[in-house]
Amino acid sequence: MATPLDRYLSALRRELAEADPALVQDALWEAKRRLEEQQARLAWEAPELAPEAAWERTVAEVGKPAALAAQLADRDRIVSAALRVPAEAPEAPETPWVWPSFLGVLAEPRAYTSLLYLLLTLLTGLFYGIWITVGLSVSLGLLILVVGLPLLVLVLGSVRALGMAEGRLVEVLLGERMPRRPSLLPPGRTLMQRLGGLFSDPGTWMALLYLLLQFPLGLLYLVILTGTLATALALTLAPALAAAARELEGTVYWGGFEGLPPLWLLVGLMALGLVGLVASLHLALALGRFHAWIAKGLLVQRS
Repeated sequence: MATPLDRYLSALRRELAEADPALVQDALWEAKRRLEEQQARLAWEAPELAPEAAWERTVAEVGKPAALAAQLADRDRIVSAALRVPAEAPEAPETPWVWPSFLGVLAEPRAYTSLLYLLLTLLTGLFYGIWITVGLSVSLGLLILVVGLPLLVLVLGSVRALGMAEGRLVEVLLGERMPRRPSLLPPGRTLMQRLGGLFSDPGTWMALLYLLLQFPLGLLYLVILTGTLATALALTLAPALAAAARELEGTVYWGGFEGLPPLWLLVGLMALGLVGLVASLHLALALGRFHAWIAKGLLVQRS
């Protein structure tokens, strides 16, 4: 049988049906925290109140689902505006992000932050992989001892914390709205219920999967981006490289012919390299959107 708290949260979810899933997750977490704190305060200040009366006063203090949904959505708009790069005024209306033009990507901060995030993914993925594999193997191997279970709880709790930290990086660097409310342990009335929820909550295992995917994805991003950037940079610097080779060796062999290639060919290669550099930023944006889609699917709870 659904409790009044469950019915309230269901009504709040209906009010936010069109909102971002990450906002819905934060809103449900925030509403549950406020309601439980208000109920605990009333139980201390007015223990003589009947459960129905106490719940009515709790809702009156926190607000009805529609009012709370509007309040949280408005606050989320202000925070999202403050997090945008470059930061805009919190009162500025939020406009949907659109893909920049071919040359417009040069002035798009998200292209450079996406490139930075994607190149760092290999290092963070390596750390996550070592921490999780070593932590799980050691803790599972010691389950027959007293220290095994606390170690396993520590590893899984750190997975939730790392998943939350990754979500913050994804929002700041890739521009995708992610959960902002850390719920490191699933809710429960007692510590044992919360620890049990750590194992039964799908969010724990989805975060674990996401962290383990970081290393292979980071390796893929590194190969693609370094390959395209290196090729574009080599083409851009082709005239300078050819001139430097001539100064050092005296004779340059280009495609089997002695001497420098024609000027029009060098200029064409440079132009092709510059186009490749700009296209590499578009590629970084596309890979960033792809990674944000994976993060959104694995780190945002929808139930």
